[in-house]
Amino acid sequence: PSLGMGGRPLAPALGGKGSGMGMRMMDSSSSSGCRGLVGACFASSAPAVAEGDKASASAAEWESVIGVETHVQLNTRTKAFCSCKSEYGGKPNANVCPVCLGHPGMLPSLNKKMVELAIKMGVALNCSIHGESKFDRKQYFYGDLPKGYQISQNDRPIATEGLVEAPMFVVGMQTDAFPTCKVRIHRLHMEEDTAKLTHEGQDSLATSNDGGGDDDGA
Repeated sequence: PSLGMGGRPLAPALGGKGSGMGMRMMDSSSSSGCRGLVGACFASSAPAVAEGDKASASAAEWESVIGVETHVQLNTRTKAFCSCKSEYGGKPNANVCPVCLGHPGMLPSLNKKMVELAIKMGVALNCSIHGESKFDRKQYFYGDLPKGYQISQNDRPIATEGLVEAPMFVVGMQTDAFPTCKVRIHRLHMEEDTAKLTHEGQDSLATSNDGGGDDDGA
């Protein structure tokens, strides 16, 4: 099983959707401390500036905004939605069953331990834990997805709106107490792992020992 954490949009009206690195225009009077966003970032450009506003625009500055999506492997004995062992290595495709391979008529059964660990993670990240959440089918076609879809959480994740205080390590700074910054956690959701692909020349070898495992994305 895994956890997934995602970040909130910075400027939905101006920016393009996607994760990674972006820039946004900030007023020089704004707080310029560390702003942490976990997940997808929206990059917005500076608005058009009229001729008479150039003086005020010159007082503005650019701030780098970096979005991070983190996947955390959960320490459970079995996979997210079946009773197969959740372990890595070993003989390829040994820990599989009709459920995690997505055979017709098979129904997933939620791993209680996965939910408990996800809630603990949410509490540790100071998130709001939701009493009701749901799973969704994330459908795409790729060799590491034997079912043709991944069981994940989209619009109703298990936890949202967290905050973590972290130290800022500055290159060249020698101090016993580094300054800290607040990193906002937009969301934390549960999802199953995909299979593992090993590429050898023109061949791609797949093992689903990992597929269906529990993973938390943040």
